[in-house]
Amino acid sequence: MATTAHPKLRWHLDPDDATAIAEVHRRVFCADYGFNPDFVVEVERDVRFCASRGWPEAGAVWLVELAGRVAGSLAFTFEGQTSDGLYAGELRWFALELELRGSGLGRRMLEELLETAEDQGVDRLELDCCAECAGAGRLFDAYGFSVVSERARPGWRRDGSAVVLQRRVAYL
Repeated sequence: MATTAHPKLRWHLDPDDATAIAEVHRRVFCADYGFNPDFVVEVERDVRFCASRGWPEAGAVWLVELAGRVAGSLAFTFEGQTSDGLYAGELRWFALELELRGSGLGRRMLEELLETAEDQGVDRLELDCCAECAGAGRLFDAYGFSVVSERARPGWRRDGSAVVLQRRVAYL
């Protein structure tokens, strides 16, 4: 009789997690949304850079383990104070493999992220997202994120575009 693996969440980085986060992005975004391999390189480089600066000391990470591999990730990095006096964070590296989507896990992770960001004094969260990521788009919409602009992301896909979503975290 086969046993079904259950996903487990963890909230810390292990030494090989930059590569694991990049690989889950390869499996999700390159396969499902036509992203370029350069995107995966950018993800791994950015995770390593943030970790070298002490992240997730300021910010947070959620990693989903399934059957001995990282099968999902979500994070936010603290970006500092903006010119308008607000404290900004960037929601990053949100990816769930197909078998985990629709399970409520992404919603749970996003809710925990919003609570953690507010606890850390973040006033506003921003993220870049491709317009075709419909499931995540509905989730972001349900949690009050809205499109504020578009941005060129030539290393991501052939068309090189992303929408920028934003949400106030702490309501003053």
